[in-house]
Amino acid sequence: VPGINVEMSREIPAQCLAVEGRIVGFVDDLDAWDSLANGNSSDLARSVALVKPAIIFKVQFRRGAVYPPGTVSAGYFCHPEACGGAIQNNLLQRHRPIDVTSRMRIGEYAGPPQPWMEDRRAIEKEAAALESGGYAAVYRKIPLPDYIDELPDAEIGFHWRGYGRLCYRLIEYISAGVVPVTQPLGGEWPIREDIMIEDGVTCVVCDRPSDFGAVARALLRDRPKLLRIRKNICDLWTGSLALPAMGQWYWERLRRAHLCLLKSPAIARALPRLRVR
Repeated sequence: VPGINVEMSREIPAQCLAVEGRIVGFVDDLDAWDSLANGNSSDLARSVALVKPAIIFKVQFRRGAVYPPGTVSAGYFCHPEACGGAIQNNLLQRHRPIDVTSRMRIGEYAGPPQPWMEDRRAIEKEAAALESGGYAAVYRKIPLPDYIDELPDAEIGFHWRGYGRLCYRLIEYISAGVVPVTQPLGGEWPIREDIMIEDGVTCVVCDRPSDFGAVARALLRDRPKLLRIRKNICDLWTGSLALPAMGQWYWERLRRAHLCLLKSPAIARALPRLRVR
């Protein structure tokens, strides 16, 4: 963000954010089913109890869950490799030889079986059936750099949750102008405090893994709808979710929280004064 100097500091607890020497914010990267408000005894919970941040950026935010006061949906980011300039060039007009991409991992998970694991396998079968039917469909995991290079060549991307409901894959699709076919997220799972993806506007929603192939075929036949959604997600990316826009969004919320603390002298006096910017 122009005019803002950011420094790392060991003088404040991990994942805290200070403005002009006062801790204002905190980044909560626990999974969505964990909450610092639910008696969690982790180091993160102890840090929050100690510093009492005015704003907490929750990475996997679920509306209706119990979170500490000041918690907001923080948005989420692509893998760093997906933020390079090449992936953002000519996203609307470029030739996209791949009809459908479905590069989800479907096996070798460390945890116990979950229903979404079987759902992912069903979606990969849908992609394979599309390929057998003459469509250009890609699936199975490939090295990350190859996947990132391939994304701008895809028309449609299949998305289904992993251990977290908000996966890297969805935001990577948006960054590359790939139209997502996704399980419902709706208002329960905002991708940022002020942003939700909408069926028919910035994605196509499908709640049955076995129907993903049919949804993709219908969308590929409806070019005006496909191009309209692509235009919307490209605007969403450049206007709100690319790093410059996200940085400005974070700063505005930190700035407001800082100003609110300054307007409450009792709170400001109780907060530790730190030798950081």
